[in-house]
This record gives sequence, structure tokens and C-alpha cells, in this order.
Amino acid sequence: MFKKNKWVKSSVALILSSSILVGCGGQSNTSTNPEPTAPTSGKEYEGRTLTIASYGGALDEAMKKYVIDKFEQETGAKVVLDPAYQYAKLLSEQGSPSVDLIYLDDARVIEGGKVGVLEQLDSSKVSEWNNLYPQAVDKGNFGLAWVFGSYGIVYNKDQIKEAPTSWADLWKEDYKGKIAVNDLVSNGGVQAFVAAGKLDGGDDKNLEPAFDRFKKLAPNLLTVSASTAQLTDMLTRGDVWIAPWWDGRALNLEDKVSNIGFVRPEEGAYATIVMLSIPKNAQNQDMAYKFLNMALNPEAQVGFSQDMYYGPTNKNTKLPEELAQRVVYGEEEIEKLQFVDWDHIATVRSQLIDRWNQEIVPLLK
Repeated sequence: MFKKNKWVKSSVALILSSSILVGCGGQSNTSTNPEPTAPTSGKEYEGRTLTIASYGGALDEAMKKYVIDKFEQETGAKVVLDPAYQYAKLLSEQGSPSVDLIYLDDARVIEGGKVGVLEQLDSSKVSEWNNLYPQAVDKGNFGLAWVFGSYGIVYNKDQIKEAPTSWADLWKEDYKGKIAVNDLVSNGGVQAFVAAGKLDGGDDKNLEPAFDRFKKLAPNLLTVSASTAQLTDMLTRGDVWIAPWWDGRALNLEDKVSNIGFVRPEEGAYATIVMLSIPKNAQNQDMAYKFLNMALNPEAQVGFSQDMYYGPTNKNTKLPEELAQRVVYGEEEIEKLQFVDWDHIATVRSQLIDRWNQEIVPLLK
């Protein structure tokens, strides 16, 4: 009887001791280092979720079609796209991000690397790294471009019979009241502004010639910073005849509407780059790297070009001849792209916007 009671007491003590351990150490470990759900299908990431801060629209549709569906099928993971997530939220989360990957333009990647909200990417974990064009790799290794685009000139062919050839064509008096531009809040607006200054000897660090040119242009503008939908309507109706715009959007519209054309000016169109970056301390970096590799694979890159008219960033991508002629494709075409000094622009952008509002906006009619 004594032995039985002693055994019972010992068992109870052991159970209580185990409960205490689970309640303290075990629960703490679970909350900070969650173990992935045990695979039921033998797939690598079964039961896990990869969350991506995205842009929505055509970019998300293409990413789902050429990467996400395949990624989910091969790994067992679920991918969630969050187009509502903004860069400002990444800053506010202060190193505890709620996403695992993020779409960013090259200007934001530079800034994000400097303020410490992005992981410096490990080239050994990206098998396609050495197959990328140099311009596709952020100088600080904080992002990799998955598409190349260009910011050039879109025009209405019914109204402008001879295709524009230069950024200077925006200043033709014949187009007065039929011109649209973006303001300096937009990266495209900054690119067109820099291009304007270069026509008169300026550059990224000397933008006085750009202000002088835009003071002359302002009274001729029909609209500033119209949305994509608004500009699409105005171009097709003939309200707007000419505007700086992105090639992917212009070429997609050109396919649907016969009176739309797009050109890359002889001085050079400006690089439009969408990168993938991993936020600092992201929880699922193993999955993020695998996803990166799949997005940079030549097969996916062909799909992006076909659906969005943005060029590939992987040198091994082979495009059909007709498509290759329309998008930014190959080393020679990439070398023609103009790149804004976003490092410098970041230091003066707020002042530039203030000057735009004070000196350009009052001249708009």
C-alpha cells in the first residue's frame, strides 16, 4: 500500500513538473520560434504561408500565373499577396515585418537599405544571381529586379502623325493644352524632370534648367498626375495627345487601341525597375529565397514580358523576335536606359516638391 501511494505521489509530481515546464519554457519557445506544421504531403513548406507586399493589377496577375501557382504546387505553401501593404508600413513595423517579401522600385530599395528595413541579400541563396544583368542588382544587395521597363513618351497617332523622337517634343506649341505629365511625387515625374533639365545642360544635381523648362511647359499642360485609368481614357479620346508614360502600360493600350503609339526618346528612356526585397527580420526567409529564384527564372521572365511588356532581367531569357523588338531586351537596350541618381534625389526631393508647388503649380491653367 505504501509503495502504491508512493508511486502515485511520484507520478503526480512528475506530471505537475512537466506541466510547469510546458507552461514556461515550452510556451515561450512556441511563440518566438514557431515550428512549421508537419508536412502531410511530403512537400517542403506544407502548411506554411508566404506573404508578399505587392502592387496589385497586372503585376500581381502575372506573378500568380508564372510563379505563385507553381510555387504553391511544388512546395505545399500558400502565397498571400497584399497590395494594401505600403512601404510606410514597413517603416512603422521597425524590424518586425508582417510580410516576407516586398515589391519596391529601385529608389525605395536604396532608401530601405539605408534606413535598415531590408535584409542584405545573400547571393549564395539565389541561384540565378550571376545570370542577372548588373543593372538588376541593387548596389547594396538589398533588392533584385524581376522586370525592366522604360519611361518614355506615349502619344495619340490620330493627332500626332509623325512619331515624337525627343523629350523636347513635349514643348512643341502645336501640342498646347494637350499634354499630360506627372509631378515630382511620382518617380516618373522626377525622371521626366531630369530629362528636361538635361536638354539644357542640367543633370540630376543641377535641376535649375529643369525648373526653367517646366515653367514654360506649365501653361500648356492639360493635366498633372492623372491616374492610369484617367490618362488611358484621355489618350484614347484624344483629350491628351502626348505624355511621358511607362512602356508596359502604353504597349498594352496600343494592343487594344489602334491610335496609340509609344517611343523611347533619342536622348534615352528612363529605367523603370520593380525589385523584390526581403524585409529585415522577415520570418520566412527560406521560402522568400526560393520564391525569388522562381521569379528570376527565364521561364517566368518570358511570361512577364508576354503579359506585361516589361523586359527580362535574366540574361538567359530568350524572347520571340517580335516581342523582343517591343520590350527592353538584351544588354544593348539596357545600356541605353537612363538612370536617375536616386541617392542624391532622396536628399533634395522634399525641397524639389516644395519648389514645384510654389513655382510650377501656380502656372497651371
